Amino acid sequence: MTRLFIRLYLLILVGLLAIGWLGELAWRQFNTQSDQDIQQLAQLSRLIPELCQQGRSNQALQQQLHHLLKTPVQLLEMGDIQFTADQNKLLAHQEPIITYTHDDQILIYQAAGSAIFEIGPLQISHDDSGLKLLFQFISYFLLALVIAAWTWPLWRDLRKLQHATILYGKGKFNHQLTIQESSAVAPLGKSFSAMAQQIATLIAEQKQLVNAVSHDLRTPLSRIRFSLAMLSPEVQQHLPAMKQDLDDLERLVDELLSYARLEHQTNQFMLDQVNICELLTHQVEKFNRQSERIVQLDIPERLVWQCDGHLLERAIQNLLSNAIKFGHQNVHVQGRIIDNELQINVQDDGPGVPEQYQQDIFNAFIRLEDSPKKATGFGLGLAIVKKICDWHGGSCQVSEAKLGDAQFTIRLPNPES
Repeated sequence: MTRLFIRLYLLILVGLLAIGWLGELAWRQFNTQSDQDIQQLAQLSRLIPELCQQGRSNQALQQQLHHLLKTPVQLLEMGDIQFTADQNKLLAHQEPIITYTHDDQILIYQAAGSAIFEIGPLQISHDDSGLKLLFQFISYFLLALVIAAWTWPLWRDLRKLQHATILYGKGKFNHQLTIQESSAVAPLGKSFSAMAQQIATLIAEQKQLVNAVSHDLRTPLSRIRFSLAMLSPEVQQHLPAMKQDLDDLERLVDELLSYARLEHQTNQFMLDQVNICELLTHQVEKFNRQSERIVQLDIPERLVWQCDGHLLERAIQNLLSNAIKFGHQNVHVQGRIIDNELQINVQDDGPGVPEQYQQDIFNAFIRLEDSPKKATGFGLGLAIVKKICDWHGGSCQVSEAKLGDAQFTIRLPNPES
């Protein structure tokens, strides 16, 4: 990055120097006419001493010059104006002195005997302010083009890197990041690709580990359950705790497999027009049949949204399971479209989620330490909900509900916006 900064700094420095030098050279070429006018006036003023020697009076010559040049001409004595030593030498040799006023007008002094003719002020310089602005604009425009030509490949490669970042964030690690070796960000691109490949390898190993462990656990669990079933009824009635542990282990294996399948489903993410009313109604009716809790539904007559219906149904199912598990009596589900995004709220009247846990509960294998029912879950349900929301480009948040417990809100943006 230091080399990149030095190259850009030198480019701007050389560009500014080139603008100053070429601008001055071009300006001189466009101002040759003004120099010629000054030289012509100087040659005319050299004729004044000769005309005075031919017998013309200074006053008559003053009037003639005034009518000829259409400019003031005054007669001065040697002591009227203080000249420098070099200027006095020019006057002694009857050479004209050309000076400029504060507003860039010309004054010419020419000695003729003991008198000095002051010609001017003369306005021979043209109104070149617009031309100067044009020169400046062209010069800095050329510098801007040079800088743009230099920074365009850098901007292009950075956009490639940004696009690759978005794809990697969506789990598409097979994307190939192509940046030329001569690019200033080529080392960054290589490091980023290597990091992405390492992450992809770690994720693949994690998936293989979860699948292997989950499937391998099923065999010993089945053997233990079969062995328990072969015991005599007298012995079985004393083993309810062991059977409960086996049930918990089987549920854990099922959730691990579900979580692993969702990881593999990333590239099979399908968007379609889904009737959210039917989806929520189906889930609420199912839980009302299976649970003693009362699940209330508040939805409009028509609610259609573009999403993956299967994944969204799984997210709603996990949220309803938690609400029924931790709620006391009532569970409330609401679906709305607010600010061009789908919002689904699931709330109950349970003990609630402490504020210090509201961000962590969406991580895998995180459970509330002070929950009275912490042994009934494994911390994967909300992690699955969060992953589904992330795939849709949305979010899932928890807040305090009106019923007293936590309110989980799913927000899915419009994919077409």
